[in-house]
Amino acid sequence: MIPFLGKKSAKQLVCKQLFSRFFLFFVLVTLTFSSQAEWQNIHSFEKEWVVFQPSWKAFLPYISTRHFNYKSKSVLINPSDFPGGFLKIEASNNYTLFLNGVFCRKIPQGAFIRMNLDSLNRKKPLADRFVLTFYGDELNGLPRRVFIEHQIEKGKMSLADSFEMKVREGSGINNFFAIAMLSLLSLLGFLYSFFPKYFQAYFRLSDWLNWEIKDTNIAKMPFAFPNLVVIFILSLVTAYLAYFNGLLRTSNQTFTVGSSMSEIFREAFLFIGTKTIVAFTLFSLRYFMYQIFGSLFKLDNLASIHFFKSIQTNIQFFTLLILSILIYSVYMGPVFVTNLYWISTAVNAYFLIRAIYFFIIFKKNFKFNPLSLLAYLAIIEGQVLLFGIRELIFPEFM
Repeated sequence: MIPFLGKKSAKQLVCKQLFSRFFLFFVLVTLTFSSQAEWQNIHSFEKEWVVFQPSWKAFLPYISTRHFNYKSKSVLINPSDFPGGFLKIEASNNYTLFLNGVFCRKIPQGAFIRMNLDSLNRKKPLADRFVLTFYGDELNGLPRRVFIEHQIEKGKMSLADSFEMKVREGSGINNFFAIAMLSLLSLLGFLYSFFPKYFQAYFRLSDWLNWEIKDTNIAKMPFAFPNLVVIFILSLVTAYLAYFNGLLRTSNQTFTVGSSMSEIFREAFLFIGTKTIVAFTLFSLRYFMYQIFGSLFKLDNLASIHFFKSIQTNIQFFTLLILSILIYSVYMGPVFVTNLYWISTAVNAYFLIRAIYFFIIFKKNFKFNPLSLLAYLAIIEGQVLLFGIRELIFPEFM
C-alpha cells in the first residue's frame, strides 16, 4: 500500500503544507545565491602598495629598488569608498593574508578569492581603513592581480567593457550548493511525502536523548525500498561532502569563459556518481559485516538494529553538517572560508560519540555481555576512522 493514498489527519496535512512552503522558500533562496554574475574592475592598487617600517612605526610607499625582496606588502583600503565593492585576489604565489595585523587565511597559488568589502565594514564599523597585508616566503615584487570589482547586472555592460574585462562565471561552490541542495531537498521531500513513517524514524533527533530503540519493524527489513531510498540519500550526501572537500582543496572556485562548462559538469557528475555508488555499496555491505561479527561475539539479533541505528545517526549528522555549511556560506558570502581540518575533526568526534551512544543503548536494551559488546563496537566502529565513509570524504587526512 502506498502511504499517500490513505486518509490523513488534519495535523499531517498542516505539517505537509508547512514542509512544502519551507521547501519552496529554500529553493528560491538557493537559486538566488547561485545566480550567475558579471564583474568589472573598478580600482587597481598598482601605485598604492606600502611596506611597514618598524623603525618609523609607519607605512611607507613601496619602492621597487628598495623593497623588492620584502616578504610582506600591504594596501590600505577604505571600504566606504567602494560601496558594493569586492576585493578580488588571483594568487600568483602562496600567500598568508593578514587583516589589520590579524591572521585572515592562507591563499594557495592559483586560488581565486572575492571578499565583500561591505561585509568587512559591517564587522568593524569603527575602522576608517583596513590594512590588508600579503606575506610570502617567495614574495618578490608586488602581489599581482589584486583589484576591486563591482557586480554588474547582465545586459547592462557596454561592448567595450566586454572586451576590456575578463568575464568569469559564478562561483563553483555556489553552483555546487545550488544543485546539491535542490537535489537533496527533492529527495527528502519525496521520502517525506511517500514514506512519512520512515522519514520520522530516521530524522527523529529525540532518540539521542531517550536512549530507546524504536521502529524495530523498519529495522527488520533493512533492504526494503524506503530503506534503500534513505541509504541512497545518505550516499549522495557523503558524495556531495567529498566533492565540496575537493573543490576547496584544489581552489577550483571559478571557471573562465573559455572553459567548457559541459566538461566541468561531466567531471562533477562522474565524481559524485562514482562516490555515491561506492558509498551505497559500503553502507549496504555493512549489514552483512554486522551479522558476521555479531555471530562471532554471540550478539544475536543485533545486526539489524545496529544497521538501522548506524544509518539513522549518519543521515542525521551528515545532513545537518552540509546544511550548516550551506547556511554559513550564504551568511558569509564571498568571504566564505571553510577549515577542512576542523570539519574532519568534527566528523571524528561524531564517530567517537556515536560509538559511546551505541554501547549505552545496546547495553540498556539487550542482555549482552558488556565485554563482548565493547569488543564488538571497538572493532566495528573503530575501523570507520581508518577507512570507510571518512575515507570517502577526507582522503587527504588518511
